[in-house]
Amino acid sequence: MKRLWLIPFGGLVIVLALSAAVWLAVPRGEALVAYYPFEPVGRTWEYVVTDGAIGRKGSAVFVARGAGTFADKPTLVIAVEREMPGDADAGGSKVGVLNHFTVTDAAVHQLALEWANVRDPRQGGKVIYNPPVAIAKLPLRAGATWETSTQIHSPRDDGDFRASSKRYVHVMGREAVEVPAGRFDTLRVEIRTISLREGRTEPTESVRTEWRVRGIGLVKLTEGPFELALKSHAEK
Repeated sequence: MKRLWLIPFGGLVIVLALSAAVWLAVPRGEALVAYYPFEPVGRTWEYVVTDGAIGRKGSAVFVARGAGTFADKPTLVIAVEREMPGDADAGGSKVGVLNHFTVTDAAVHQLALEWANVRDPRQGGKVIYNPPVAIAKLPLRAGATWETSTQIHSPRDDGDFRASSKRYVHVMGREAVEVPAGRFDTLRVEIRTISLREGRTEPTESVRTEWRVRGIGLVKLTEGPFELALKSHAEK
């Protein structure tokens, strides 16, 4: 699995949130919930999606869903819907995803994601991370680093996908960025992922960069030719 960011834009998955029940008391440094907000339920984030590999733009909408469950475990859920328009050479796509998270006092982990092709619900699926992937950890400040390893399992009708994956995360520090929603002073985080699919001998590597803003969350993300840029956000 080459990409890992928390909604499958072709293997890619996107992460955003927390919930009201898990506000953390952090004595120093940056609080996780300031950069991974999941409250209130119904809060939305709208992004412009650019796929430079095919030269097309689309959209993605994130919605905070609050409490959920996966495999009988309590989770926090972010729903994502991504749409890429078609052109003369290729059809469009529309995909919905539910991202499941667990939270401790010191970290946010992704447990699993579930998705379904909106146009054809039969083409649905899920990805399970065992152990859950550490999306964010304390201290969340410039210079902080951590590593996280997991086994990825995606049950499929045409044969299960399995892979081992290791992520190296580095909080780079402050950086100003401009997106359609405006100009922001962000915290830049870089994630390098090395994965080896079962049955193969050569691993794949990807580098993703996230720009996060206190009180808003993710405002920009890049991975190779792929980009998300915040267009608007609203609390409902």
